[in-house]
Amino acid sequence: MSRKQEEIVATRNRYVAGLEKLELAAEQVEQMKATLTILKPQLELSARQTVITMKEVENENVTVERATILVKQEEEVANTKAEIAGALKTECEAELAVAIPILEDALIALNTLKPTDITLVKAMKNPPDTIKLVMAAVCVMLGVPPDRTIDPVTGKKFTDYWGPSKRILGDMNFLQNLKDYDKDNIAPAVMQVIKKTYMTDSSFTPHIVAKASSAAEGLCKWVRAMVSYDEVAKVVAPKKKKLVEAQTECDEAEAFLNEKRQTLAALNAKLAALNDSLRQTLQKKLNLETEVATCTAK
Repeated sequence: MSRKQEEIVATRNRYVAGLEKLELAAEQVEQMKATLTILKPQLELSARQTVITMKEVENENVTVERATILVKQEEEVANTKAEIAGALKTECEAELAVAIPILEDALIALNTLKPTDITLVKAMKNPPDTIKLVMAAVCVMLGVPPDRTIDPVTGKKFTDYWGPSKRILGDMNFLQNLKDYDKDNIAPAVMQVIKKTYMTDSSFTPHIVAKASSAAEGLCKWVRAMVSYDEVAKVVAPKKKKLVEAQTECDEAEAFLNEKRQTLAALNAKLAALNDSLRQTLQKKLNLETEVATCTAK
């Protein structure tokens, strides 16, 4: 082949290669146009979604802030109510503590009594006056009425507690009934009789009664302990009532606070989900913008 022919072939090859490149470039341009046609609506949609999500996050932030403020306010209310209830409880316990040692001493005295001690007292046909005095007081405390007896000497009727005393002493649950006595609800009329008739009697003291019977001594201690406790309980009763009311308010406030805390937790969870969705939406928008910019640059 001559030199001239070689030049012609080379020129032809370059021409063909150029045409192929032009065709390829044209195809790529068409592909990029097609890609942009797809990407641009997606980018516009992503931009709108981003704006919507950002608005939702903004609104939810406001809601969470308001809920947080409300929870803090309710926490302050609940704490105040708890402090009031706690102070009342401490005050009641402190005042009742004065009577506790007396009650414990009386229960110890009752626990030391043996069935034989009770039987000995019950078996007495003509017990000492101190024993009668103590048993009469016990009958009054238990709401046991006296017998109406006729005096054989004078022929006049009088109240006699010894018959009822022997009957209650014969009860197998006698001591347990004293231990389980409802000391918080002693009738004022009962306490009035005990204080007026028995507590004012100089013989109605444990160390004097002990000379006649150890069982009567323990029962005397029990009656006196009930009197001491009642005096304290009557003072504490209004405070205990206030304590119950304060504790109820405290419990209600705590329950309401827990509801608000749960609501706040749900709002925070929703906000976290929205923030996560916003991050994904922004990333998708950024990726689409990058693709569009790349296609446009080409």
